[in-house]
Amino acid sequence: MNRVFITGDIHGLIDIHKLPMYFGHKKNLNKQDYLIICGDAGIVWDCQNQDAQVQSILQDLPVTTLFVDGNHENFVALNEYPVEKWHGGKVHFICDDIIHLMRGQVYTIETQTFLPLEVHIQLTGIKEQKEYLGGKKKFLTI
Repeated sequence: MNRVFITGDIHGLIDIHKLPMYFGHKKNLNKQDYLIICGDAGIVWDCQNQDAQVQSILQDLPVTTLFVDGNHENFVALNEYPVEKWHGGKVHFICDDIIHLMRGQVYTIETQTFLPLEVHIQLTGIKEQKEYLGGKKKFLTI
Protein backbone atom coordinates (compact mmCIF):
# COMPACT_ATOMS: atom_id res chain seq x y z
CA MET A 1 0.00 0.00 0.00
CA ASN A 2 1.22 3.50 -0.85
CA ARG A 3 1.98 5.86 2.00
CA VAL A 4 1.09 9.53 1.74
CA PHE A 5 2.83 12.31 3.69
CA ILE A 6 1.36 15.82 3.67
CA THR A 7 3.05 19.17 4.32
CA GLY A 8 2.83 22.70 3.02
CA ASP A 9 4.64 25.97 2.48
CA ILE A 10 8.24 24.94 1.91
CA HIS A 11 8.76 28.11 -0.18
CA GLY A 12 11.55 26.65 -2.28
CA LEU A 13 14.91 26.79 -0.56
CA ILE A 14 13.54 28.41 2.61
CA ASP A 15 12.27 25.25 4.32
CA ILE A 16 13.15 22.42 1.95
CA HIS A 17 16.05 21.34 4.19
CA LYS A 18 13.48 19.89 6.61
CA LEU A 19 12.35 17.27 4.10
CA PRO A 20 15.64 15.35 3.76
CA MET A 21 16.01 15.51 7.55
CA TYR A 22 12.56 13.95 7.97
CA PHE A 23 12.80 11.34 5.23
CA GLY A 24 16.47 10.52 5.87
CA HIS A 25 15.66 8.12 8.70
CA LYS A 26 12.54 6.61 7.12
CA LYS A 27 13.08 3.08 5.91
CA ASN A 28 11.12 1.05 3.39
CA LEU A 29 9.96 4.05 1.35
CA ASN A 30 10.01 4.15 -2.43
CA LYS A 31 8.77 6.25 -5.32
CA GLN A 32 5.34 4.58 -4.96
CA ASP A 33 4.97 6.55 -1.71
CA TYR A 34 3.97 10.21 -1.93
CA LEU A 35 4.76 13.54 -0.35
CA ILE A 36 2.00 16.09 -1.02
CA ILE A 37 3.00 19.75 -0.61
CA CYS A 38 -0.16 21.80 -0.12
CA GLY A 39 0.69 25.16 -1.64
CA ASP A 40 3.68 27.50 -1.79
CA ALA A 41 6.09 24.80 -2.85
CA GLY A 42 8.49 27.00 -4.83
CA ILE A 43 9.43 24.13 -7.12
CA VAL A 44 8.96 26.16 -10.29
CA TRP A 45 9.97 29.67 -9.34
CA ASP A 46 12.96 31.33 -11.02
CA CYS A 47 13.50 28.83 -13.87
CA GLN A 48 17.20 28.89 -12.97
CA ASN A 49 19.47 27.87 -10.10
CA GLN A 50 16.88 27.86 -7.30
CA ASP A 51 14.55 25.59 -9.26
CA ALA A 52 17.42 23.23 -10.07
CA GLN A 53 18.42 23.04 -6.39
CA VAL A 54 14.88 22.48 -5.12
CA GLN A 55 14.11 19.87 -7.75
CA SER A 56 17.39 18.05 -7.10
CA ILE A 57 16.65 17.84 -3.36
CA LEU A 58 13.14 16.53 -4.04
CA GLN A 59 14.38 13.96 -6.58
CA ASP A 60 16.80 12.63 -3.96
CA LEU A 61 13.92 11.90 -1.56
CA PRO A 62 12.74 8.28 -1.45
CA VAL A 63 9.18 9.38 -2.38
CA THR A 64 7.39 10.96 -5.32
CA THR A 65 6.57 14.62 -4.69
CA LEU A 66 3.11 15.90 -5.54
CA PHE A 67 2.30 19.57 -5.07
CA VAL A 68 -0.63 21.93 -5.28
CA ASP A 69 0.18 25.48 -6.32
CA GLY A 70 -0.25 28.21 -3.73
CA ASN A 71 -0.31 31.97 -3.98
CA HIS A 72 3.51 32.09 -4.07
CA GLU A 73 4.19 30.26 -7.35
CA ASN A 74 5.44 31.29 -10.78
CA PHE A 75 2.21 30.55 -12.65
CA VAL A 76 3.57 31.68 -16.02
CA ALA A 77 6.42 29.15 -15.85
CA LEU A 78 4.27 26.44 -14.27
CA ASN A 79 1.64 26.68 -16.99
CA GLU A 80 4.26 26.21 -19.73
CA TYR A 81 4.44 22.51 -18.82
CA PRO A 82 2.16 20.28 -20.90
CA VAL A 83 -1.05 19.12 -19.23
CA GLU A 84 -1.27 15.34 -18.83
CA LYS A 85 -3.61 12.88 -17.09
CA TRP A 86 -2.48 11.07 -13.94
CA HIS A 87 -4.56 9.00 -11.49
CA GLY A 88 -7.80 10.51 -12.80
CA GLY A 89 -6.88 14.20 -12.90
CA LYS A 90 -4.83 16.72 -14.86
CA VAL A 91 -1.21 17.36 -13.88
CA HIS A 92 2.03 18.99 -14.97
CA PHE A 93 4.99 16.60 -14.83
CA ILE A 94 7.94 18.72 -13.72
CA CYS A 95 9.91 15.47 -13.95
CA ASP A 96 9.03 11.80 -13.40
CA ASP A 97 8.89 12.09 -9.61
CA ILE A 98 7.76 15.73 -9.16
CA ILE A 99 4.16 16.26 -10.21
CA HIS A 100 2.01 19.39 -10.03
CA LEU A 101 -1.58 18.52 -9.08
CA MET A 102 -3.88 21.00 -10.76
CA ARG A 103 -6.54 22.67 -8.63
CA GLY A 104 -10.06 21.30 -8.77
CA GLN A 105 -9.02 17.93 -10.18
CA VAL A 106 -9.80 14.66 -8.37
CA TYR A 107 -7.03 12.09 -7.97
CA THR A 108 -7.23 8.52 -6.69
CA ILE A 109 -4.16 6.82 -5.26
CA GLU A 110 -5.09 3.24 -4.46
CA THR A 111 -8.20 3.64 -2.29
CA GLN A 112 -7.69 7.29 -1.30
CA THR A 113 -9.30 10.11 -3.27
CA PHE A 114 -7.91 13.66 -3.14
CA LEU A 115 -9.35 16.99 -4.26
CA PRO A 116 -6.49 19.51 -4.06
CA LEU A 117 -7.50 23.09 -3.39
CA GLU A 118 -5.43 26.08 -2.34
CA VAL A 119 -7.19 28.12 0.29
CA HIS A 120 -5.77 31.47 1.33
CA ILE A 121 -7.28 33.02 4.42
CA GLN A 122 -6.73 36.69 5.02
CA LEU A 123 -7.44 37.94 8.51
CA THR A 124 -8.33 41.53 9.20
CA GLY A 125 -6.85 43.36 12.13
CA ILE A 126 -3.54 41.44 12.16
CA LYS A 127 -1.65 44.46 13.52
CA GLU A 128 -4.13 44.87 16.35
CA GLN A 129 -4.05 41.13 17.10
CA LYS A 130 -0.23 41.14 17.25
CA GLU A 131 -0.27 44.08 19.63
CA TYR A 132 -2.88 42.34 21.79
CA LEU A 133 -0.79 39.18 21.88
CA GLY A 134 2.30 41.14 22.85
CA GLY A 135 3.85 40.80 19.40
CA LYS A 136 4.00 36.99 19.69
CA LYS A 137 3.23 34.83 16.70
CA LYS A 138 0.16 32.66 17.05
CA PHE A 139 -1.08 29.97 14.73
CA LEU A 140 -4.64 29.84 13.48
CA THR A 141 -6.17 26.37 13.53
CA ILE A 142 -9.19 25.83 11.35
